[in-house]
Amino acid sequence: MYLSYVIYAVCLFLLLWGVSFAHGRSIQEDYLSRNVMMSLRGFAAIGVILHHISQEEVFQSAGEIPIFVNAGYLFVSLFFFTSGYGLLKNLDTVPGYLDTFPKKRLPAIIIPYYTSIIFYGVFFILTGTHLEPLQWLTNIIGITMMNEYAWFPVILTMLYLAFWLIFKTSLSREKKLVLMFCFIILLGLIFCVNGHFLWWAGSADNWWMMPNAPEWDNWWMDQKVFWISGEWWVNSPIAFLLGMIWETYEDKLTAFFKKRYAINIIILAVLTVAAYILTTITQAVFGYWSEWAGQGPA
Repeated sequence: MYLSYVIYAVCLFLLLWGVSFAHGRSIQEDYLSRNVMMSLRGFAAIGVILHHISQEEVFQSAGEIPIFVNAGYLFVSLFFFTSGYGLLKNLDTVPGYLDTFPKKRLPAIIIPYYTSIIFYGVFFILTGTHLEPLQWLTNIIGITMMNEYAWFPVILTMLYLAFWLIFKTSLSREKKLVLMFCFIILLGLIFCVNGHFLWWAGSADNWWMMPNAPEWDNWWMDQKVFWISGEWWVNSPIAFLLGMIWETYEDKLTAFFKKRYAINIIILAVLTVAAYILTTITQAVFGYWSEWAGQGPA
């Protein structure tokens, strides 16, 4: 466990690196500046890497960095929050932002996504990984996952397109935020139907629980193949909306936290821990992987 303590200490150091405590108990005015946002993204990226490392068998068996095992969605939420906040900040400050939005913003997501596909394709070829011809085609197109970890740019692209279409309307800001909320909930409902694999496509009920089920021989019925198949696709995009809400009411929220700042932070920390405990209990009782309870996606 010594390695865990070292990693925890390094993470705490990186989180606090550059923080000024000169303001004492007051809030710093630049807490949502671009530099702070980019630093948070860098910290979140390290957290996501440690999350995936912690799930490897060698770390699992050694019991190392256990707090990262189920913390991936929290780090990804930072990316979504900063993205949602940044979009509305640009919308409110950059003239004609929506007119050039698809041309400027979408390539910044799509190009890295397909670059990842190319790298994974080359890796599979060099390592002799067998893929069916149709699988190669759908993976290269991007409608199935060549890189099973590249779900974030897919969801972010969906959120960006929803933002662009919704905020081009003449509706009030509040109604636009409600529509974004409905779209994010829709993504969650799609997962509720999809589950983690094509559970509905087998020849018998609960076929996935049968020993040596022939359906698993079909690559397209395996896990992590299709979009929005897995809770990790949908359990953090709500932070995208929260970023938008914070930008919309930024002055009021900042003013609220400035009052009795230390007390508010303590209350927020307690609520955060309580929410984390609640979600841990909920997952232990119900779980995301309800297919293995013989009931299909729940």
